[in-house]
Amino acid sequence: MGSLIDETGTLILPSIVEKIEEGAFYKIPNLRRLIIPGTVKEIASNAFRGNTTLEEVIMEEGVEILGSNVFQSCTALTKVELPDSVIQMGSGTFMYCSNLQEVKFSSGMKSIPLSTFWSCSKLSDFEIPINITSIEGGAFAYCYNLDILNISDKVTSISTSSFRNCNNLTLQISGNNPNYKMEGDTLLTKDGTKLLQIFRGSNITEYSIPEEVKSIESTVFSNCTNLEKIIIPASVESISGNPFYPLKNLSLIEVSSDNPKYSSDEGAIYNKDKTELIYCFSKESKYTVKEGVKTLKSYSLANKSNLEEIILSESIKKIEVHCFNGSKNLKSIEIGINVNSLDALSFYGLDTTNVTKITIDENNPYYIIENNMLLNKDKTLLIDVLSNIEEIIIPEGVKEIGVSAFHYNMNLKKVVIPNTVEKIGTSFNFCTSLEKIEIPSSVTSISTNCFIHSTNIKEIIIHKEKGSITGSPWGCVAGNKVVIWQP
Repeated sequence: MGSLIDETGTLILPSIVEKIEEGAFYKIPNLRRLIIPGTVKEIASNAFRGNTTLEEVIMEEGVEILGSNVFQSCTALTKVELPDSVIQMGSGTFMYCSNLQEVKFSSGMKSIPLSTFWSCSKLSDFEIPINITSIEGGAFAYCYNLDILNISDKVTSISTSSFRNCNNLTLQISGNNPNYKMEGDTLLTKDGTKLLQIFRGSNITEYSIPEEVKSIESTVFSNCTNLEKIIIPASVESISGNPFYPLKNLSLIEVSSDNPKYSSDEGAIYNKDKTELIYCFSKESKYTVKEGVKTLKSYSLANKSNLEEIILSESIKKIEVHCFNGSKNLKSIEIGINVNSLDALSFYGLDTTNVTKITIDENNPYYIIENNMLLNKDKTLLIDVLSNIEEIIIPEGVKEIGVSAFHYNMNLKKVVIPNTVEKIGTSFNFCTSLEKIEIPSSVTSISTNCFIHSTNIKEIIIHKEKGSITGSPWGCVAGNKVVIWQP
């Protein structure tokens, strides 16, 4: 493919091309200018991803489909025009295009897909086409330089994370829009019952949720970096995700005693009967979870840089994803006999290699930890590899490598999979040091996104007949050219 690029770094695709395959031009060196003719109807996922020298893209009328992450991490791109023939796009098309400033979006699209401009930090010139009805999650997240967007009356759906960390953004919403409104710097649903996003919130230290609000969405406080106190009225019935954990200065959440769903004390916010810990805002280095708490919700003990010791009550049965994420000074976690629900991401974001030691009561009937691996009790399911090390040998007897088992194991260079393994989930995402992996003949199923974001994989060796496991390349950004079938 390098021979198609001339001495100026220009790639002109011939008009006989109708589809650009997945990962076809991933990380091609010295590509500076790209011309895609209208005969190309589809550009598959990751097709031009990672081309950090790509400065210009000319896409002619006729292109209809863009897969996911087509131009992700093309950091030299500054301007793009999509033809109006484009009617379908996957997620993350321009994700991490950090120098992208100006985009003309296709008027043939009905939505701005998931994470389209995620971390396009210099994006400043963008007009939402009149046909757009939906702005999906993370579409403009971390677009710090975006200052004005006009939302027409046709926009019927805005995700709660569409404008995450867009602190300088002003939304100008049509007065005829039946679904959304702005009150000052606050985005709400038209009836005022759902609180979606606060813009320009960096100077706020105390915030009272308006009385009519029933739902607080997950990224509402993402711009409120100095928030210290939040007051929640009786009207709030739902708190989505965990909107509190990014607030490192937060020291108090007050909940109205008349609120039928939630309660708080001097150290945390809970559901009403205090069986679920929603978020601990205590600044103490030692925290004891109350007896009676059965569930530690996602991010409930996250980003606690002060937290060194945690005492978990025997009543705890469930620890949700990202529970301790970012609490990297936590010395130990002792999982009790009654815990029956753990996830591969329950302990994500802890420094289990050097700081945090995780143990499980030997009489727990559901889980066991051996060699810093979390497994089910009969050792047939590998749930999580707790340490971020270079080489791992999966024990004989494991039949399934679970979803996110190696999530963000960025040091992993070699993994040995035994012949007992039959199923591999979305297990090796963000393993950025992994270049080669061998899959034994015992494996019959690999998740469609097994290797997503593991950007340096050069060989996936499958010891089976070609095509005997569907879904190749299973999310590998380099495409099928790295898949080697060796029966």
